[in-house]
Amino acid sequence: MLFEQRGHLRPEEYDATKDGWEVFFDRMAARLNNPSADTKSL
Repeated sequence: MLFEQRGHLRPEEYDATKDGWEVFFDRMAARLNNPSADTKSL
């Protein structure tokens, strides 16, 4: 999957949002790999 974020942010702001998206996609992958996992954090 290719994910791109575009807009008018400063480079350091893109770095910060990249970190946030990495966490999001890591959590999504973990849930897809283990759908019966606890979902209290939803």
